[in-house]
Amino acid sequence: MTTATFTLVMVLPLPDGTRSWPGKLMEAVPGIEVLCPEGPEDVGAALGRADAAYGTRLFAAVRRR
Repeated sequence: MTTATFTLVMVLPLPDGTRSWPGKLMEAVPGIEVLCPEGPEDVGAALGRADAAYGTRLFAAVRRR
């Protein structure tokens, strides 16, 4: 049996209640890779690898590309 893998991008800044999510998700979900790009120049590359994305500033990050 193989484990499906997928990549989630969490665009910073994360709301207070979600800052611990990346670590918790990687512990709880087999096969997940969580990326938290540090700067606007890294968001585009991360989103290019993503299967899903989360963030309150996601659209602003995409528009800057």
